[in-house]
Amino acid sequence: MKSTIVIYGHESELTKADAKRIAFFLGAQTTCTHHIGMAIMNGVENFVLCLPSLKEEGAEKEWQELFDTFNDMNLTGKCFAIYVPSDSHSTNKINHLKYILYQRNARHIINQPVYLSHYSIEDWISAISPNL
Repeated sequence: MKSTIVIYGHESELTKADAKRIAFFLGAQTTCTHHIGMAIMNGVENFVLCLPSLKEEGAEKEWQELFDTFNDMNLTGKCFAIYVPSDSHSTNKINHLKYILYQRNARHIINQPVYLSHYSIEDWISAISPNL
């Protein structure tokens, strides 16, 4: 079975709770964005990024830190799913993140709906899990 980790925004209690719920259903581990390093990147194949809405305080900084982190990594062969909890304010950031992941040679970015307002978290997990 491929290894999976759910990464959540360290400043957001909402994304931490969502990440733990996603990890429970996927049988995965969790970590926050501050702990992403080469050891995790080298040892894991699938990543679920559980990121805060841009409406949350501090989210802009958190997204930028994630962009900077991934810009410095080789992501060849890695698979990503991106989860954002409920607004359309983050669409441009999600597209920018996808661009960075593709530029860093990510194998696959799961292109499922990311907005909880349209789907329950369980529906979203069901949609992405066959691709992990």
